[in-house]
Amino acid sequence: MPLHRARYAAHSDYCNRHSQKMHQTPLERIDRLPARAEDLAAAFTQGGLPGLRAVLKDLARRVRATMAANMQVRSSSQEEAAA
Repeated sequence: MPLHRARYAAHSDYCNRHSQKMHQTPLERIDRLPARAEDLAAAFTQGGLPGLRAVLKDLARRVRATMAANMQVRSSSQEEAAA
């Protein structure tokens, strides 16, 4: 196999692994949302819809922050691999 093809294949494998990692964490957080049912019920009981809305906004913020952090890691990893 020519050297440029070997490098491309190695880089492609590297990108695939990091892409899977990037998507894994937010998906795991989404999968754990049902475990927060008690928190959601308590927020609704104590604060009604505004309390529930606040807890949901916090959950969304956490998932968004995790995704953003993973995208930054992926971006910097791709820059390092290209260098």
